[in-house]
Amino acid sequence: MKATGTAELRCQIFIEQRSGGTVWVPYKTLIGYGVGNRVIIGSKGEHLNMSEAFATRDAAEDAAKRHAWETIQEKFPVVRHDEVEWDLVVEGIAPFVPT
Repeated sequence: MKATGTAELRCQIFIEQRSGGTVWVPYKTLIGYGVGNRVIIGSKGEHLNMSEAFATRDAAEDAAKRHAWETIQEKFPVVRHDEVEWDLVVEGIAPFVPT
């Protein structure tokens, strides 16, 4: 894969807050190859799952990125980390209610 002005690989990491907001779970990561700025759908990428819970959102995000990076290195060993576009989707956070 040759480097271009835009990222050739796009990773969308989905993290959910569970157990009343006490843990964070990176439950799904989508890795799209050559999809540019489009949404990753179906067979255009890899779908990784995790179910481990973490105490912080940062820890969950780091674990999901490490897991995704291992897959990227396996499939595309010449891709550099800075050629990957990382998107984080956080779900399950209770809305802010002013008092």
